[in-house]
Amino acid sequence: MSKLYFKGYKVVELVFIRHGQTNWNLEGKLQGIIDIPLNDRGVEEAILLSSKIDKEFKKIISSPLDRALKTAQIVNNNLNIPIELEERIMERNFGELAGQEASFVKTMRESTKDYGVETIKDFTNKLLDFLGDCSKLESGRYLVFTHGGVIISLLSHLSSNKINWENTPIKNCSLTGLKYSQNWEIDFINSHALDINKISC
Repeated sequence: MSKLYFKGYKVVELVFIRHGQTNWNLEGKLQGIIDIPLNDRGVEEAILLSSKIDKEFKKIISSPLDRALKTAQIVNNNLNIPIELEERIMERNFGELAGQEASFVKTMRESTKDYGVETIKDFTNKLLDFLGDCSKLESGRYLVFTHGGVIISLLSHLSSNKINWENTPIKNCSLTGLKYSQNWEIDFINSHALDINKISC
């Protein structure tokens, strides 16, 4: 029996990958849904990741934002599997605050909703809806190229808010795994490309 079945239940494994570095990452700016491209280092990170991923995945699911999709396309050069675009795993919409330094936004006392910022509730509900659909996928492994806010929001939800950006910052081109049999569980967090062969998928 395939190891992707546990006590008769199928197992769906999602390996989330945060996009490679951008200049706004370096500058500490909120990117949100603004289409900021990878910088040279971000491209190099994706190339390194591509050279390390040699496991079998059924398909790639990617945010349509350029920084995530470009990372996915570079990695897919060695995999040649289908890429499916998924708007629900785009970064949180920061409205008028996009482009501001994250450190400044944290000090704001007024409601960010006044600036057109997507609420945490709406953002999380959208991601949980995505996870719900993924639980219906055929048993197997899937690569998901997305954003730091997406990954940390899912981890926070699944850990009952024990994991957050302050204690677990998600690194560019790092890998985080979620696994579903009867429920979604956290498998691993923030693994580096060089550790890919140590991941027990």
